[in-house]
Amino acid sequence: MKTDSLFYRLFQRAPALVFELAGLETPIIEGYQFRAEEIKQTA
Repeated sequence: MKTDSLFYRLFQRAPALVFELAGLETPIIEGYQFRAEEIKQTA
């Protein structure tokens, strides 16, 4: 499975950017944590 480390690092440093790019109102993100869960690709 391919990963996109550029977007991972970008959203990890600026999690509110996800909402801005989607055109949504930025919620209060105090306590918000960005993480990437590992998902295994099936054969």
